[in-house]
Amino acid sequence: FNQNWLIALEDGSYLKSNDKGNTWTNFTFNNNESINDMIYASPTTIIAVCNNGKIIKYNGTVWQNQTSSTFNNLNNIDIRNNTMIIVGDNGTILKNQNNIWSTVQSPVNTNLNDVTFKDSLNGFIAADFGYILKTSDGGLTWNISLSGADINFNKLFCSNDSLWAIGTNGGIYISIDNGQNWERFCIGTLDDLNGMVYFNEKGFIVGNNGLLRKFNNHQYTPLVDQLNEVNDNINIKCFPNPTSDYLIVDLNSSNNDIKYSISIKDFNGRLIYQNQINSSNQNLIDFKKFNAGIYFLNITSNTFTNTYKIIKTN
Repeated sequence: FNQNWLIALEDGSYLKSNDKGNTWTNFTFNNNESINDMIYASPTTIIAVCNNGKIIKYNGTVWQNQTSSTFNNLNNIDIRNNTMIIVGDNGTILKNQNNIWSTVQSPVNTNLNDVTFKDSLNGFIAADFGYILKTSDGGLTWNISLSGADINFNKLFCSNDSLWAIGTNGGIYISIDNGQNWERFCIGTLDDLNGMVYFNEKGFIVGNNGLLRKFNNHQYTPLVDQLNEVNDNINIKCFPNPTSDYLIVDLNSSNNDIKYSISIKDFNGRLIYQNQINSSNQNLIDFKKFNAGIYFLNITSNTFTNTYKIIKTN
C-alpha cells in the first residue's frame, strides 16, 4: 500500500520499508516457520503465508494465527476486491471471503507456486510439471490453461494485454488472449527464472547464478522477449507494425561479423518463414502471402534471442 513494501524471509522474520525501499527494518515475532509470501490486505493489515499450512495475520497491533485446514506448505497469496487466494504444495488452494478460509478444488495435485489476478474474475496459478491454471469466476473454480510444458512455473506477471509465466530451465511463456493460447520464448539460458518486474515500458527478469535480463515494450514490439544482456548494444526495429504487405527488419549492431537467423511462427507455433539476415541493413519480408492474424518473429545469434509480436492485417 502506497510507500509500504515487504520482504518475506526464510527464518520467519520479515523486512519492511515505509519509503518505497530506501530504508528497511527487520521485524521478528513468535514464528518458527519460513515466510513464503506476504501481502497488505489493508493499509494496516498484513497476511503472511508460511510452511506447514501456517497463515498469520497482523491487525495493526499484534500477529495472530489463522485456521487454514492444511499442513501443506503455502507458497503465495494474492488479493482482489476483498477476496484472497492462497496457493501451496500438493494442489492446495485456499480462498478467503468474509474472514473465512475455505478449500477450493484444484484440477492438479502438484505444487502451486504463484497466483495472480488480472481483474476481479480472471486469475492464474503457476505450478510444477508445466501446468498453468485459470479461473474466470474470481477463484471459485479452476481449470487447466496450459499443460505439458517441460518446466516448473515459478512466477506469473500481468502486463497490459499480455500474461507472462517464467520458470525453470530459462522458460518463458506468454499469452495475449487471456490464457487461451501460450507461446514459448527462448532467452539463451538454462538458468531457472525466479522473478520479473515491469514498469515504464521496460522490464527485468532475474534468475539463478546472478542472471539479469531486460526487455522493452515500445511501439513496434509490444511483446518483446528481448532477453539481451543489460549492456547489449544491438538495436532492432520491426516496422510497420501492423502491416498489410511488407515488414522491414532494421538491425544495427556494433559487430558486423555476427550472423543472424530469422524465423516466423504463426499463433499456433507453426514455422512459416526462415532465413539469414545481415546486420546494419534493412531486411524486407513479404507478409502479403500470410493470412491476417498474429505472428511471432524471432531473431537469434550466438548470444541472444529477440522475439516480436507482428500483426498482419488485410
